[in-house]
Amino acid sequence: MAISVYNPEDLGSFDLFIKYDPSVLTPGVADSVQEGTAVSSDTMIEFNPTYKANEVGVGLIAPYGIASNGSLVIIPFTANPSATNGSSLSFDASLDYVGDVTGIKNITGDFTFNDGSINITPAVTVTGVTNPSVVDVVFGTPASGLNLPSTVQISLSNGASPTVGVTWNTTGYNGNVAGTYYLSGALTLPGGVTDPDNMAASAEVVVGAQVIVPVVSGISTDLGPIDGGTTVTITGTGFTSDATVSFGSTAATITNISSDGTTITATSPVVTNEGQVDITVTTTGGTSATSPADQFTYFMYGDVNGDGNVNAADAVLVLQAYARLITLTSAQKTAAEVNGDSTVNAVEAVLILQYYARLIKQFPVQ
Repeated sequence: MAISVYNPEDLGSFDLFIKYDPSVLTPGVADSVQEGTAVSSDTMIEFNPTYKANEVGVGLIAPYGIASNGSLVIIPFTANPSATNGSSLSFDASLDYVGDVTGIKNITGDFTFNDGSINITPAVTVTGVTNPSVVDVVFGTPASGLNLPSTVQISLSNGASPTVGVTWNTTGYNGNVAGTYYLSGALTLPGGVTDPDNMAASAEVVVGAQVIVPVVSGISTDLGPIDGGTTVTITGTGFTSDATVSFGSTAATITNISSDGTTITATSPVVTNEGQVDITVTTTGGTSATSPADQFTYFMYGDVNGDGNVNAADAVLVLQAYARLITLTSAQKTAAEVNGDSTVNAVEAVLILQYYARLIKQFPVQ
């Protein structure tokens, strides 16, 4: 058992003297305790601290109270020690109170009485808890996914550092709200260990900001020359202020991002080759997945047949279309319309032949 002595005033240093008489009270009956006695492990004990130094021989019979934690609280007052009865034996050590020291003091040792002995040992208490490292989780992580440790290491008053179980309280945690959460954990203590200071484990959990991957749902135009310069409005979601846009693997120039993150206006970059590319949007949340909704086709002015060259064959197609012998696709019409008048006729065929013959370096539309 553990017994505590309370020094409510500066008594200096004193020895602890014990008087024992089991006939005084009924063991274990709290209501029968009297001044100078206590019920502790069915044994009646009486404390008689005496002054040292200039006060040697002056007796102090100690009345007491029982604290909420069950400790014996001794309050010294002056009286005649000869008024008490029972056998006695001095404690084998001194309790030295130096200066103005007050509070609960634990004592240990072996007490031998004429009808038996009792060993008084200090209470083993929790003095510290080694908490886990900060736990970082992504937005949306439920409490069941925190993976908090099931054990922690504690420090005890006897110098031991055992590993004990811990039960975490996740009340108040919300994985769908970014921020820092402090969770407490109840310790599962081994036998004989108490936690008078109500220590508990603590875990710091940091929920990261919500990560939104951008989505491209459409583009205002899906065709543009390899020379670049086509204005394209991209629609979708998750377009944050740090967004970048690429046509295929080539970065585009952004001219506007809507405040609600649903549209981006970009200018198509210059590329080398004709063909279809995906327009993608990248933010800190990731890069948009490709789909038919984001496909943009590059063409070369004058290359009506799409073979990557401008030559007489393209002029022939223009003349055939002008003569209503064939019908050009939308992409072919755009490539054939090299003079910028929004029509396809013999003029385009002439310009294409001139370009092929190196008589002109570029078309009027460029």
